[in-house]
Amino acid sequence: MRRLLVVLGLMFVMLGASGIEWLGGVGGPSPVWATFKMKVDLNTATGQELQALPGIGEAYAKKIVEGRPYSRKDELVSRGILPQATYDKMQADVIAKQPGEKKKGR
Repeated sequence: MRRLLVVLGLMFVMLGASGIEWLGGVGGPSPVWATFKMKVDLNTATGQELQALPGIGEAYAKKIVEGRPYSRKDELVSRGILPQATYDKMQADVIAKQPGEKKKGR
């Protein structure tokens, strides 16, 4: 029991105040893993996945799906699928991956 308390105490000291958030407390920064987001592929995402993007509702999601395939994400604006202001809100969260495209660095 004493060992457990020592280990927990050391964990608290090493995590610092942000450790309280990781342990379910309130306030403070979010866990590191919560800051990493996967980009949504315009060519394969479901309507629900698209609707999770900022500024994209059911109607825009449907237009995006119906306009596939995309070779570049900025085609959403050039093809009149989204207005520039909506595109600006979500462009950092999307990619237009091509079929058979391999990951870089492999």
